[in-house]
Amino acid sequence: MALGAAIESRLALSETSARRIRRGIGAVAMATLVAVLAGGWIAAGNPVSRLRHGWDSFKAGYVATNTTGSRLTSGLGSDRYDFYRVALNEFVAHPLLGIGADNFQEQYLAHGRGDETPHYPHSVELRTLVQTGLVGRCSRWSASGPR
Repeated sequence: MALGAAIESRLALSETSARRIRRGIGAVAMATLVAVLAGGWIAAGNPVSRLRHGWDSFKAGYVATNTTGSRLTSGLGSDRYDFYRVALNEFVAHPLLGIGADNFQEQYLAHGRGDETPHYPHSVELRTLVQTGLVGRCSRWSASGPR
């Protein structure tokens, strides 16, 4: 693009020549974009397979064979799927009033499948729903009217 701009600013080209140069530069840019995207797709593999693998590793929990020593590079596996599952089940069981503030750990110990003992489901939305239910979500209204 810089080369095209330099040529265009130094030469007085006819409108037809300038249009051809712009089209040529645009075609090269589009070909480069297509090549980069195709190369990235080839390097990354099938996106559907990658999504399926990501979902499966998310549901599976922590991988015991992690040799990197870092949870940040070990993939999508964590116990959050199980945290979310328990939180949603508790919300369905207690939709109006919830289970009360900071009672998630007790429910997770009773119904969870992982080895962790989380105090909350690691999601602000799920934490609010499971602890306060729908009444807590609508607590903007008090006896004296809206806040």
